[in-house]
Amino acid sequence: MKTASPRSRVLRVTTAMATVIAWFCLALIPAAPARADPVAAYLRQDVGCENGGIVRAYPPINVTTSARDDIARWRPTLTFWNGSEWEEYRKPRTYPAYAYILPGGINKGQNGGWRSNVTHGQLNVWTFGGLPAGEYAIYHEVTLEQADAYLTGWSAQTCTLR
Repeated sequence: MKTASPRSRVLRVTTAMATVIAWFCLALIPAAPARADPVAAYLRQDVGCENGGIVRAYPPINVTTSARDDIARWRPTLTFWNGSEWEEYRKPRTYPAYAYILPGGINKGQNGGWRSNVTHGQLNVWTFGGLPAGEYAIYHEVTLEQADAYLTGWSAQTCTLR
């Protein structure tokens, strides 16, 4: 009968101890929540130019938060292509719209969707009027009160007024 060498016994004992320690350490790691909602704003893929010098900005399709319930506020900034870079042209002084955010995103029930900060009615679009000819894009700002988050992003498209 062949006996194990002292070296192979030490190796087996060390491997067994490392396995036990690894399992013990894994047991100490807290379990992740079953569903974590990251903080994010999902922007629409469009901005609209209309005859008469009008550009329409559309609020995000959805916003998610890490807080249980939250309030998102949205402000669009109209930017103008000056030939070499996007330049801020006009923006509302305050956030013109807000939405109640639940764990799955924007509330769809009572008082659902984006709401006007002034009238508290539905707000589906923000209009910039009286604009000269040129190429425009929208820069979006979204803040989340409970998550204390500030998100920004550009409209994926531009539009041109002739």
